Amino acid sequence: MAEKKFEELTHLNEGYKLAAKVDDNGRRTRTVVVLNAQNEIVQQVSKGKLVPNGREINSMGLDYTATPFEDGVATVSYITPYWGQGMQNGGDDTTIGLTRSGYTVYASEIADIRNAFKNPEILKKIKIAESDYSRKYKIYLDVAQHSFERKGKEFANDPKALKELTKLAKNVVAHLAREFEKNNKKSSEGLAERLAALTGQAADVTLVSGGE
Repeated sequence: MAEKKFEELTHLNEGYKLAAKVDDNGRRTRTVVVLNAQNEIVQQVSKGKLVPNGREINSMGLDYTATPFEDGVATVSYITPYWGQGMQNGGDDTTIGLTRSGYTVYASEIADIRNAFKNPEILKKIKIAESDYSRKYKIYLDVAQHSFERKGKEFANDPKALKELTKLAKNVVAHLAREFEKNNKKSSEGLAERLAALTGQAADVTLVSGGE
């Protein structure tokens, strides 16, 4: 019998699901990952390299809950631990989102990211704040590619719509790259190396047809 590595937290939706890694006793841990339809951990870009995704859930217990992917984002809800003298801090109900590559979306951002998934054309003009540009850039690229793949399947039998979708995809990626470049110059980090690393997966948006 194969060793159990994960406890599934959600069902497969949009080709992905959330799961918790389990310990040697088969008990869930606080590490949540995104799995694809083949039960493989999806990778993300971290410091210029592709690495398996994983989010440590800062929960009081191991009874956190999750909802499946909906419009590019799945969620995990939990209660934070109590801390401080007298344990007067913490105990807050918290929800975070995860994209299919495992990038964290904070509760206040979930609605906007889902809207970008449903309406990727808004990403042609979106402005990324300098203070958070690298994280947001990766989130937007990940969600945009996910959205274009879904729409590509929907338009598989409509060459005209597929052509327009491909044009939109290129415009979105180009705009996000310009936003990244602008903010990266301001922060005086190595532009060429980081831009190449971050766009390597998503810049060449592939529109697929057929089933999941």
